[in-house]
Amino acid sequence: MTASGPALLLVSPALGVKSAKDLIALARAKPGQLNFSSAGVGSGTHFGAELFKSMAGIDVVHIPFKGIPEAITETMTGRVQFFLSPLASAMNLVKEGKVPAIGVTSTQRVSQFPDIPTVAESGLPGFRWDFWYGLLAPEKTPRPVVARLNQEITRILNLPDVRQRWSVLGAEPAPSTPEQFNQLIAGEIATLTKLARAANIKAD
Repeated sequence: MTASGPALLLVSPALGVKSAKDLIALARAKPGQLNFSSAGVGSGTHFGAELFKSMAGIDVVHIPFKGIPEAITETMTGRVQFFLSPLASAMNLVKEGKVPAIGVTSTQRVSQFPDIPTVAESGLPGFRWDFWYGLLAPEKTPRPVVARLNQEITRILNLPDVRQRWSVLGAEPAPSTPEQFNQLIAGEIATLTKLARAANIKAD
């Protein structure tokens, strides 16, 4: 893995909720009446919201769009009630006050928004969702080549200026060994398969 970053839980300005706890309470009071946007069926933004939905035990409707900008816009205008956006995609809009962010999906608050609580501390204990990025190689790539690539990528990710550039994007370098990355992928497949089956998510 090369880097990972959290999402911001965005809500429609018209919704009037101030925390994840408020959003969950409203959704429970109005089952099937609230909806959430995503950047498309099966996207990270979709699965993150499905995990939120599952852990909160709420009945909300998925509205897929063609990408993150449209999903954010529809949340801002109130056509949908909430969206789990990658931090970098919504950072400026939140700072400009154009869309409220009521939670961050990391385990700790982020430096870009120290006043925004984590979703876990503001209404849904144990919740975490990260967007991660990694480099993959063909299956038959020789092990020595994989090891050398991993060594060089790890070195580059630890350079101060590279770490700073990732930080500006709301992400943190997260170098790992090839074996650790394989374990992460296997774990993600298991988690997402379970979510997909529970939510009846199918490829378009």
